[in-house]
Amino acid sequence: MELDQWIKQQKDIIYNDNIKSPKNDETDIINYTTKVQDYGKKIIRAIEKEDTQTLSELQWPSTLMNCILDLSIRTVLLDRIEDWLLTYPYVRSRLHLNELERENTGIQ
Repeated sequence: MELDQWIKQQKDIIYNDNIKSPKNDETDIINYTTKVQDYGKKIIRAIEKEDTQTLSELQWPSTLMNCILDLSIRTVLLDRIEDWLLTYPYVRSRLHLNELERENTGIQ
C-alpha cells in the first residue's frame, strides 16, 4: 500500500470515529484535528524508535515496515507523515474533500 493511500485511509477512519454531524460541528472538527495529530505523533515516535510492534498496532502498512530501517527513506516517510498528519490534518481528509465537493457544486 502506498503511503499516501494509507494516510488517507487513516484519516477516513478517524473522521468516521469523530465526526458525528454532517454540519461539521466545531467540537467535532477540533476532536478530529486532535486525533489526527496525536495519531501522527505516535506513528512518528514508533518510526524513530524502529518499534515495529507499535507500528503494527497503529496499522502501519506491512509493505512499508522495512522502509523504516533505511535512514534516507525513513526521513522521507517522517517528513510526509509530519506534513499530512501534524501540519495539514485536513488535506485529503473527508472534511476537505466534502468541502471541495460543495464548492464545486456551488453549495455553500
